[in-house]
Amino acid sequence: MSVSSLNNKVESANTEARCAILSFTEQGKFNFTSLDSGSHVYNFLTQHQDATSTSINRVALSGVPLFPGVDSDAESAFAIMTTADAVLHCIEHILWIRFLCDLCRGSDSRGGSADSIFASFILGILATLVLGIFGASIGSTILSSMKIHHASQEIFKLRQTNQEISLDLSVFQANTPEKAKTKAVAIVTLEANKELVSAYKNYRAAKIGYLMCAIICSIALFALAVGVILGIFFAGPLATAALSAAIIGCCASGGSLLFISFVGFIISSMCMAKKQKEAVVHLNKATLYTMVANQISSHPEDYLRNAFSQTVAQQCLGNQRKENMLSHSEVAYLQQLGQNAGQPPEAFPNNTPSAPPPYFSYAENSPPSYEESMRSAQ
Repeated sequence: MSVSSLNNKVESANTEARCAILSFTEQGKFNFTSLDSGSHVYNFLTQHQDATSTSINRVALSGVPLFPGVDSDAESAFAIMTTADAVLHCIEHILWIRFLCDLCRGSDSRGGSADSIFASFILGILATLVLGIFGASIGSTILSSMKIHHASQEIFKLRQTNQEISLDLSVFQANTPEKAKTKAVAIVTLEANKELVSAYKNYRAAKIGYLMCAIICSIALFALAVGVILGIFFAGPLATAALSAAIIGCCASGGSLLFISFVGFIISSMCMAKKQKEAVVHLNKATLYTMVANQISSHPEDYLRNAFSQTVAQQCLGNQRKENMLSHSEVAYLQQLGQNAGQPPEAFPNNTPSAPPPYFSYAENSPPSYEESMRSAQ
């Protein structure tokens, strides 16, 4: 595996990571979070500009200006639930009045014809509304299924990319400073993709909750539509009490399922708010890792002067060290990137030294964690 080949693959993964982060915002296809267009990372994500030490420090200290947005599926579900509940009450009242009138009238059908025509007319209008809401519910179900499928595809793609990079790193020996830099960029990119996978999982979990509510709501509306259609044709004076009771029972069962779906919608909304916050945390880390990887690759001299970037990179190296991806000598070379801070890259030796720098095991001298560095900076 050559340096240029690994660089091209990692650069492509870094670009895909930016697009994946942007897809979570209102400018992407998922529209799960909101991104301030005047923020310091907006141009980095949208126009693919190089990361600077200033932007990295701001992200490390205050986070990415991402915050949970208003999901379109939640608004659609709320509108469907509210409209269906109002129509359900109207249908129940009309059917109960029609049923009680038939019981009181008995076999006498005088004056019932006009009542039946009026009731059928009203129920026809309500049936049209129910079928319209049912179509919207089916559309919401299909849309949620497609979004879950897209999220699963993105998770599979990111995992496949990480697997390919990991296989390349397993045979890539960082025995020169240039190779060490390339391997460091690849490792930080791996960590960014892992955070993106976690963000997609939170998104998928939130959408699955809405999908279940949409399915229950569709079944409820179907039962309600059947009851209304039967009521149009059989809610006359010739209808038996058993048939009228069956119609009301069908509508009642639809109403019960609609109530269950409404409660499920409330629970899903609370779960979604939690998942959005968790997704924002993972997206913050993914953005920071992507920016650090870009800085190491494009502007290593800035990386050598930035303590935050070095801390993030060392933390990523520590995570990969736990996975036995790095040897002792490779870790020593990778640590050179931080130990030679303040020196230009040309000061690094171009040949392999006779003895690598001393290596201290992570158990004795582990790099500071991301949280520890943030507390010390504040």
